[in-house]
Amino acid sequence: MRKLIFGPFFVSSCAPALCCSEIVPLSLQLEWADPETAVSIPLFLRRPRISTFRVRLEYVLFELSRLPFDVECSPSQIVEIASGTFLPMDALLKELYTNYKVDRPIFASLAEMASLVPLPNPKGHKSVLSQLLVPDAENRGFLVTEVGRDRDRIYVEFGWRSVGQEYVFYAGTCAFDHASDGKLDSGHWIPHGAIGVAQLLSADLRRMARGTPYRLFNSGGRIFLKEGTKPIHLAAISF
Repeated sequence: MRKLIFGPFFVSSCAPALCCSEIVPLSLQLEWADPETAVSIPLFLRRPRISTFRVRLEYVLFELSRLPFDVECSPSQIVEIASGTFLPMDALLKELYTNYKVDRPIFASLAEMASLVPLPNPKGHKSVLSQLLVPDAENRGFLVTEVGRDRDRIYVEFGWRSVGQEYVFYAGTCAFDHASDGKLDSGHWIPHGAIGVAQLLSADLRRMARGTPYRLFNSGGRIFLKEGTKPIHLAAISF
């Protein structure tokens, strides 16, 4: 596996405006270097023409032609305009941390990004469910962002947030089923559809859970799962 000797870092920069009004420069670029190549990728923001537009992680893009290697992403994440093809920066970060040995933790990169990019809380409010997870998970910044019940199944959505910042990065979803005696099983993970840093964060959670999501919860969290959930619509869960 190749190793990065620098980065990735988010650095202020100036980029020319494009002919497309829906994609605007972020005045930011992502930089890294391996022993052979140094790369600087200007970042852009996609601004869909909708009245309820709010900045989202998947709207941060880069131009494919500036990249020296391929990036895997979902077809729905690709943006084609007259001047070129744009892909989500989210998928680029995942590619770097998957295919290179990187000394800088993904948590440091995400914290830096959240401090520079105007990302609001994706839930639209600051409240999250804290003190439900074991200390190892919460001390690393993981938290529960959604808990709900659909028939006999309980869904739990996890997020990650840097100290002192509002934005919560999606970190995965798990589900628990009730056995015939009414007790919860040990849970299972639900695959995340989009390719990006959520897969890296989810992998870290899985390592801490040692394959069993139930082990992520402290005693108070386990009681909450049994007694504090409420019915939800499946559309409320971000897969």
